[in-house]
Amino acid sequence: MIVAKAEIGSCPDGVTKDQCENLARTYMVALLKNWQILSDYQLAWNDGRLSCFTSLSRRDSFKPEFSSEWGNEALSNLIDAGFSQPVWTVLDNETEEELDGLQGSKALVLFTHFLDKQSPLMSIPVSCPIALYTLLITDSEREDLYSWASQYRSIDKIEMGTHEQQLLEHLHPFTNELFRQGQLLCSCIEQRLGVPTYLFIHLPSEAHSQYNESATLDVCPGCRTPWDMQKLTQTQPLFEYSCTACKLVSAANP
Repeated sequence: MIVAKAEIGSCPDGVTKDQCENLARTYMVALLKNWQILSDYQLAWNDGRLSCFTSLSRRDSFKPEFSSEWGNEALSNLIDAGFSQPVWTVLDNETEEELDGLQGSKALVLFTHFLDKQSPLMSIPVSCPIALYTLLITDSEREDLYSWASQYRSIDKIEMGTHEQQLLEHLHPFTNELFRQGQLLCSCIEQRLGVPTYLFIHLPSEAHSQYNESATLDVCPGCRTPWDMQKLTQTQPLFEYSCTACKLVSAANP
């Protein structure tokens, strides 16, 4: 992720500090749900001027031409309140950027985890995240992806350190709404972009599968047929198993 600073400015006449912060937060959340910024953001006051520190997916992602309808409205509200347009400073000139669009992707994988802060959409075969604001999908679809990724990461974090059965009950397919939402998002992305789009699922470990006949590593849990032997990519071991029919990928837990 690319660290950056957005300078909002000093409070205009008649605007309180709380009002300034609320306007800034609304603007930053709009960028966050459009995937122009990643993870979280921090507001800071210095000599009466408000700034925001955050991370970018690409070094140009803050530009207004990439904003959603909500982002444009939030920026207009800032300016109407008496602020100038935020001045962005990129503080990182070495971190790799997320991909600018599909860039020849042969397939896509929707995948995230509790430590992940980047785009959840991976390009195959290079296994790099794609900056979602660069794709020809709708604002609401980007916001749906934000909601899905946030929920998935929260559950993944909560279940770390718990019994594997509890993790599988929350994240294993066909038993929860989060999986169904992921499938719908993959189907929508594939229709929009014309690129096969897979959903990553958790598989049980060898030890767990020995005590649960239905938790087998040998077959896709969707169609109950053997996993495809052809790997989607040689560079990402997490995508060891794939099923073209169900558009699922996975890897066994150790």
